[in-house]
Amino acid sequence: MFIPFSKISENYTCWVYQTEKMITQKEKLFISKSLESFCEKWTSHNNSVKSSYVVDFDSFIILFADQSINKVSGCAIDEQSRVIRQIGDNLKIKILPYINTGVFINNKLVFLSKEEIISKLNSNEINGESDIINITIKSKKDYEEKWILKIKESWLKSFLAQKQHI
Repeated sequence: MFIPFSKISENYTCWVYQTEKMITQKEKLFISKSLESFCEKWTSHNNSVKSSYVVDFDSFIILFADQSINKVSGCAIDEQSRVIRQIGDNLKIKILPYINTGVFINNKLVFLSKEEIISKLNSNEINGESDIINITIKSKKDYEEKWILKIKESWLKSFLAQKQHI
């Protein structure tokens, strides 16, 4: 059952998918229609899943589900993955759980591999105060509070410590 994002609880679980490229408004509209349709009929063990989604920074698709009453089963998660893959196939773009990490450089979102991030940390192009997209979020509350983090607050903080010892 589709629930508008503004109406879902902060406890809804989420799954983050990333597109290989920035999507256009036309692609975003297609994704939105496809996901709303999917959410409307998504089930787990024959029970309707209260669900929603957001498309953020024209690169991320985040699905949310209420697991407070009935858990989203492995089969229901497989169905979610199949729909995401189908959307990607229709748009001829790859959509994967994690491709690269979104880092803000000069207020612009760029996508970098772990190696590229380490290189940019070492060359001081980015630092602990630089913002990144936190792809490890698990809930709507995380999305609202921890979607964008400073590198020093993220999984990359260990690389800052290593840099200090170089």
